[in-house]
Amino acid sequence: MFITVHGTIGLIIGTYSQNPILAFFLGLISHYCCDIIPHGDTKAPKKYNNLIYWGLAGIIDISILSITLLGLLITSRINIYNPNIPAAFLGSVLPDFLLLGYFLSNKKIFIIPFKIHYFFHNIVSKKYEWPFWAGLGFQIIIFITSIIIYIKIC
Repeated sequence: MFITVHGTIGLIIGTYSQNPILAFFLGLISHYCCDIIPHGDTKAPKKYNNLIYWGLAGIIDISILSITLLGLLITSRINIYNPNIPAAFLGSVLPDFLLLGYFLSNKKIFIIPFKIHYFFHNIVSKKYEWPFWAGLGFQIIIFITSIIIYIKIC
């Protein structure tokens, strides 16, 4: 899933968590649970399966998440004094950054996180996957829904 989806779900988890350590691990678990849901990224057209496309997609994804976080900070929707929120957020996005580390460096230190990520990501999508455009639409809907939920609970 997009990092925007993982990050906004992490914000919701952090809002309701009781302590930062629990928040971090709940965010981490949420990442893998979300990645189990088929979301079309394994069906991306072949012409887009290259470093330039993935880099551009990552920049757009992180930019949207940054703008969202900035908007929530400006409107005081994020309690900056609650350590549970950044802890859950970090846990919810960490697996994708570890995956990035694996692809950029291919060092042995990232092999275990890569295998864990790959396992959860392919539990269902190995046998069933949505078309790319359906998965893209699904993730946009989940992202917008997560933002609305976050705004309503804060």
